[in-house]
Amino acid sequence: MNNSRSDWRNEGWDYLKSHKNEKWDIVIVGGGITGAGIFLEASRLGLKVLLVEGRDFAWGCSSRSSKLVHGGLRYLKQGNPLLTRHSVTEREHLLKEAAGLVTPLNFLLPVYKGEHSSRFLYGLGLAVYDLIAMHWNHKYLNKSTFVKWFPNIDTDNLSGGYLYQDAQVDDARLVYRVIQEARELGGMALNYVRVEDIIRHKDYVTGATLCEANSGERLEIVSPLIVNATGIWSNTLCRKSPVSLRAVRGSHLVFPADRLAVDNAITYIHPRDDRMVFAIPWEGTTIVGTTDVDHGVAGYSEVSMSQQEVEYLLEIVNAKFPGLHLRKSDIQSGFSGIRSIISSGKSDPSKESRDHQIWDDGGLLSITGGKLTTFRKMALDLLKHARPYLHGSVGGLKRDIIFHKPHPKGFSGIDLSPDIEDRLLGRYGDNSYELLNMSEQGDLDLIPGTHTTWAEIKWAALSESVNHLDDILLRRVRVGLLLAETGHHILPRVRTLCQKALGWPDERWLQEEKAYKHIIDTYYSVK
Repeated sequence: MNNSRSDWRNEGWDYLKSHKNEKWDIVIVGGGITGAGIFLEASRLGLKVLLVEGRDFAWGCSSRSSKLVHGGLRYLKQGNPLLTRHSVTEREHLLKEAAGLVTPLNFLLPVYKGEHSSRFLYGLGLAVYDLIAMHWNHKYLNKSTFVKWFPNIDTDNLSGGYLYQDAQVDDARLVYRVIQEARELGGMALNYVRVEDIIRHKDYVTGATLCEANSGERLEIVSPLIVNATGIWSNTLCRKSPVSLRAVRGSHLVFPADRLAVDNAITYIHPRDDRMVFAIPWEGTTIVGTTDVDHGVAGYSEVSMSQQEVEYLLEIVNAKFPGLHLRKSDIQSGFSGIRSIISSGKSDPSKESRDHQIWDDGGLLSITGGKLTTFRKMALDLLKHARPYLHGSVGGLKRDIIFHKPHPKGFSGIDLSPDIEDRLLGRYGDNSYELLNMSEQGDLDLIPGTHTTWAEIKWAALSESVNHLDDILLRRVRVGLLLAETGHHILPRVRTLCQKALGWPDERWLQEEKAYKHIIDTYYSVK
């Protein structure tokens, strides 16, 4: 048995087996940002809460987003100012409460003569954007000034452009930090535990059948309320859904900074379909995305982008940075996620609303749609719908701070740069002190080519419910996306740091390396 701190997962499963008749106030199915947010808010209320995730935490779209906490400027263009208002409000809270994890990011929006949207319309939209945030953060730059900000930008017909501000996040770390906060409040969260069946009596939920992925063990748990936060897979638990879900794939390319270097993000309009596409600096690389493509039937497996998506994103990046002559061989990695969007029948998935919706099926409360930035609002809305099943346990719901500030111990005696200190506090909270205490010589060095320390990999193995190697390298840290050849060359040191902590014999480690390389080569490499 694995004797590391990660054993809290196995201990949790053992607890469920030995307390089969214990009643849970809420069981949440789905360990993405939506389920994690509900888990935190329900735990804050003092409810007895269990979250289960059939794969790893943040395995789906919540680790494959554009890494943005943004107000959704394009939602104004779509005529949805209320969604923009909610998004901007939540963005501002996250910037204040999750420093080091959610960080400000400058965006530039070029204005070209002859484009569909004029300087006036862009300026009007950004003015509304800033008024909602109650910060005047945008300004217009003339052509010469704009080119100084982006020397490689296409200057043909360039009039100038706008500078405005949004925010950036490590999406998977946000999910894990939310789950960490909820666990500290008494909630239980188990990854690699799936719900096989919803148990009912006279059309009302009474519990669920769970299956543990490693052992195949099954057990029944008791609860009058199951929250279905499984995104595009929501209908697999529902007997009947009142909404039509649309599986929309969003894909991104990752370029090394020596081929596409951007110090600030840039928003540009794709000439093919008038969609906004971004180039974003992230962890020492540049992300270009995203697409909006109907995915069809969403299976519960890894997903990769099509060649058409690769060509679509290369087309716009070469149109806006013509002097770089970027080719497919320059792409370091790529990733795709499947968004759950409520369909209204529009032919273009980009024009569908990103609002969320909740429906009740006798104690199975399903929530889908929405966006990463508004996860807190979605959680509070869901708990309002849950009141009839909680017998007065939910009083006046209000927005609390998302993360409590880490204890002011400081990092005395440890020579850390301010950037690394902020990064660790933002991603790990109070656990950052334990992370530092277990670090040995060289652990706090940065992995070359990234902003990640070796200590973060070691901590993940020791403490963060890791079941597979890709849990560490694609979600607990992101080096699988950030390094050339997706990090194959660092695996020997990763093995040295992690194998003992995980309790994996040599045979198991080699199996995990092989499985990781297959996932990377099949789903995260662009060939």
